Amino acid sequence: MHNISTPRLNLSLHLPTDGFYLGTRFDRSGVFDSIKIDEVELAGRWFENYDPKMHDAVCGPAEEFTVIPGPAEGQLLKIGVGLLEDDGAPYDRFKLYDIVDPGQWSVEASSEAVLFRHCLEGLYAYTKEIALTGETSFEIRHRLEASIPIETEVYNHNFFTMGNELVGESRKVDLPFAPVGPGGMTYSLRISDGPLEVCISADVPAVRTILWANRRVACPEPYNKVKAYPGKPFEWTLKYKINNHNEEK
Repeated sequence: MHNISTPRLNLSLHLPTDGFYLGTRFDRSGVFDSIKIDEVELAGRWFENYDPKMHDAVCGPAEEFTVIPGPAEGQLLKIGVGLLEDDGAPYDRFKLYDIVDPGQWSVEASSEAVLFRHCLEGLYAYTKEIALTGETSFEIRHRLEASIPIETEVYNHNFFTMGNELVGESRKVDLPFAPVGPGGMTYSLRISDGPLEVCISADVPAVRTILWANRRVACPEPYNKVKAYPGKPFEWTLKYKINNHNEEK
């Protein structure tokens, strides 16, 4: 695990090969263990039981790509995971699939950023960088270089626990979407609970947003399209600004 931090903000990140997450649903790069602001845990383990092969054993901002057909019959392509074995049934994101080709992972880490790189030979080179950008802010920067045409979607599950509070009347999700034409809506949202606040934006449109919640988390899930072609990589960035208004007075 690797930590990057400022005097107020600490991000704890698992490495793709450390065994914390072995599921086949979420992108294995940039799996968070926790996010703390002023020593308050804003994102941590929200699930009661942990199993590395559990489909949602992830914390904080967790991303999943829509599965697409693989290059050969009987294969499925899941960016950030690898080539999966197609069992012939309709794809089920909650199922654990056999991995035909996990690809190659590499990581570059510093005190301010962690860069994850996932390569599947003949298919793509995918990088995700999680970088601090201010005292209480960070970005998730993506780049997909494709050797074949790739068109898919990705969303961020945003498993924010907002301290130790259970989801109740104080938990608010604001979605200030504004239409921007046929390409989608402005990618912007806010999650808050008392003095804690997470503001999220992106440089790509959100094509739709799903809200999922349980007693620990209330998760807005904005989707955006990803289109990468040979010689035309696709880049997009998510921006997170975290506020603790108790500490800012």
